[in-house]
Amino acid sequence: MENVRIRITGTHGEGRDRETVVTECDGWLYEKNGKHYLRYTEKDAASGQERKALIKVEGGTVTVEYKGNTDTVMIFEVGRKNRSMYRTPLGSMMLETYTKFMEIKTGESSLDIEIDYLMSLGGGEPANASINIKAG
Repeated sequence: MENVRIRITGTHGEGRDRETVVTECDGWLYEKNGKHYLRYTEKDAASGQERKALIKVEGGTVTVEYKGNTDTVMIFEVGRKNRSMYRTPLGSMMLETYTKFMEIKTGESSLDIEIDYLMSLGGGEPANASINIKAG
């Protein structure tokens, strides 16, 4: 397990409604049974409360799991739609993602993931979104 610096840039929406959130923190990167894992604790941008995150890379699949004030699991696979529950203190709603593009680069002490996807929350209209995760 290696201590790494992590930078996550998430963007969603289009035009004037486009919003970008950047998170920087320290975490741990490790490989186990052929899978790459990235663990860290971050402050939730909306609530300011801490939440734990785990990112797992297995082949062409990236799983992002958050636990804390909000809980969710997002699975990204190119060309596939995935559904999960987005749980908040005010209730739960369906979260759907459709992965349009994904690039994963792994090294001994680094990880770089770029994902472009569509996201729909609570049955709403899908919106463009992207996430870039750099650790090393």
